[in-house]
Amino acid sequence: MVSMKNIVFYIMTIITILFWVGCEKELINPSAEKTVTVNGIVLNEDGVALNGVSLSFGTASATSDVSGAFSVTGAVSGERGILIAELPGYMKGSYSFLAEANKNYTTKVILGQADVSTTLPSATGGIVSLSSGAQVVIPANAVTRMDGSTYNGTTVKVDVKEINEDLGAAFSAQIPGITLSAININNEEQELVSYGMLTVELYGDNNEALQLADGQTSELTFTIPAGQQASAPATIPLWYFDETIGLWREDGYATKQGNQYKGNVSHFTTWNCDQPHPPCTISGCLEDDLGNAQANITLQIGQITTQTDANGCFSASVPAQFLPINISFTDYVQMQSCLLYTLSSVINPSVNYNLGTIVLSNLNCISLTVSTLPVVNISTTATSGGNITNNGGPPITQRGVVWSTTPNPTTANNNTIDGSGTGSFSSTLTGLTANTTYYVRAYATNSAGTAYGNEVSFTTTAGGSGTVHCTGTPTAVVDVTNPSTGKIWMDRNLGASQAATSSTDANSYGDLYQWGRRADGHQCRTSPTTATLSSTDQPAHGDFITIDSGNYDWRSPQNDNLWQGVNGINNPCPSGYRLPTNAELDAERASWSQNNSAGAFASPLKLPRAGNREASDGSLYVGSYGEYWSSTVGTGANSEEAGGLIFSSSSAYMLYNDRAEGLSVRCIKD
Repeated sequence: MVSMKNIVFYIMTIITILFWVGCEKELINPSAEKTVTVNGIVLNEDGVALNGVSLSFGTASATSDVSGAFSVTGAVSGERGILIAELPGYMKGSYSFLAEANKNYTTKVILGQADVSTTLPSATGGIVSLSSGAQVVIPANAVTRMDGSTYNGTTVKVDVKEINEDLGAAFSAQIPGITLSAININNEEQELVSYGMLTVELYGDNNEALQLADGQTSELTFTIPAGQQASAPATIPLWYFDETIGLWREDGYATKQGNQYKGNVSHFTTWNCDQPHPPCTISGCLEDDLGNAQANITLQIGQITTQTDANGCFSASVPAQFLPINISFTDYVQMQSCLLYTLSSVINPSVNYNLGTIVLSNLNCISLTVSTLPVVNISTTATSGGNITNNGGPPITQRGVVWSTTPNPTTANNNTIDGSGTGSFSSTLTGLTANTTYYVRAYATNSAGTAYGNEVSFTTTAGGSGTVHCTGTPTAVVDVTNPSTGKIWMDRNLGASQAATSSTDANSYGDLYQWGRRADGHQCRTSPTTATLSSTDQPAHGDFITIDSGNYDWRSPQNDNLWQGVNGINNPCPSGYRLPTNAELDAERASWSQNNSAGAFASPLKLPRAGNREASDGSLYVGSYGEYWSSTVGTGANSEEAGGLIFSSSSAYMLYNDRAEGLSVRCIKD
């Protein structure tokens, strides 16, 4: 006679089998080595093919060609295959997939560049801030080499990339592994819904990879995308991408503070704020209206992307009980987003949703339309803009103009960011070189990608010794006195439109000057760069001059007599004003209530953290530091440099900088 205990056991066994069969999870022998081929293409965020990308697939490797294409065949010993894509100047990309023997897989990998790349003193660390408000805290003396050995270098290079739904179509393809499949702390499989990610990479003085030391933690601040802020939970699990298994792993949690999440992590990789759900599968096949299978079509399914196989079929793991799930594809040629299917019925883990055949006809496709406005007010600045008459379906998240001295500029060239949404907008082009022909196009970005308007060309007027105002008007002269020092200063940075209302008030940042140069346009934050050094005190252009070796001065030979006094050569300050000396700046610092950025802003001068521009490549770093020039020339070991003041949220001090650095100028009354 069968006991009641055995009956219960049999029933539970049958229920368990039915659950897994219902979700039709393919069971793959993890110990059997499989040979598979991965074909694909690597693009940047603008959809431009990337040549020379190094791809590693187990022990196999390949390199992308001029069209971004690659093919690599390798052995997979586990359940999942993992492809890694790397190119200097870009954040790492990857593709993770369930591997079947002797099968070809197709993918599209998008490599993004760091939103912020900056260098911090390893002894003090610091805060790396993104324009969105996201932040990474690097503790003092907290990094080691990847093998755990001591790092004795003096600086830490920090690259940070924010990945969330605000990136539009580029979001899914930049998710590590192009997957949101995960393992939670109970070792259960999950599918994630992301509320934002941060990728953090650290490098040492010799470009060696670094990591947080054991026992150290870093606070990460994630910006919640606008479309998800209402649904974002008060606390959310944190997950990191584990390249060894090609899945996300749960590790800690983050707490919602306003429109941000804050959490602490013990190592740097890509960290992800996600709500977990049980996994299940959506599958189907695509055909055109003649019945032809549509192979290698990239589909957007919820937050992830997948591609159809040689038979036009697809299968994707999705978060159960998370609705609705839209399936769409982007026509990058026509710049339109096409909705294929919306799954709005209840999804649960016990059902495999096979959608059957979807015919690519009579689709709901919407094109993005943008035009470029005429260029006016031309000198070494100019005014243009654009008009967006149709957003292509998804909302416009960014718009502006791009320009270059060669045709067909893109967002990789000089550009403005002038808000979001449809309609007309105006843009100011700054840092232009005299007597030069430029090409300009309006652009608009949504989840389908970036579209460009018609191209307009124009030629700037003659330059000469005139002053370039980056905002189109001179800096207003308003005096402020520090009663502790008795000195009279301008109340705002040179080039700023107002006195600071906070330490990170962008309208108070102003321009960034190379030491000793006049206001010829190079100081504009978007001015073009050139690696050609100047042999004169006044270059015949307004480019930011870069140098990555030697004495790091824009002028060769150096001239120590620039910026010396109210009548000094190239003094950029208004009449009656000049650059302060090191001693005058240090006296101001000594009068602060706190020796950090809070004290700088609380002082009568209200100095903001306006950032700097790197001498080596003209890169712009904003929000973490305030750096201000003095007129003082270094001596001894610092004789090739010039003095200045630097402050952050943790400290403030005087130091000598490379003269080709771009720093803020606060003028003092003579």
